[in-house]
Amino acid sequence: MNLRDTSPSDLRRTPPRALRFVAWFAAMAIGCGQGQRGPDYSVLNLAKVDGVVTLDGDPLAGARVEFVEADKRPPRVCFGETDAGGRYEVFRDRNVPGCLPGEMVVKITTGARQEGEDAPAADATIPARYNRQSELKRTVAADGSHTFDFELNSK
Repeated sequence: MNLRDTSPSDLRRTPPRALRFVAWFAAMAIGCGQGQRGPDYSVLNLAKVDGVVTLDGDPLAGARVEFVEADKRPPRVCFGETDAGGRYEVFRDRNVPGCLPGEMVVKITTGARQEGEDAPAADATIPARYNRQSELKRTVAADGSHTFDFELNSK
């Protein structure tokens, strides 16, 4: 199209390509900006899970409490960390409180983890029956609220 041969009315009818792109981009930004950012956790029916962990009758501070799906491969994990009083609350990820529903194996560990490890290499504080070979099992109901206290014995 030669601009000398174009009438002013033709220019008004066909916006330049850059202007069309700007208009499209603005429409997408406005339309997409009204939705939710990040994953939609509401479809997971997360349940509130909290409790207290003790070891030989004393609160266990700084322990990681993991709720691992018992019947899924690979299993999904929800986790929490105990405070000075042994209290914990479970999170689906660092910003979303709640635990997946279903049969869960509970693993309680202390100590630093190496990247890619399920649990610390050796947990001198807590016996394996509470972590690597956990005997702890709990059922979490969808959209419920649960308090699971764990009284661990080091012997």
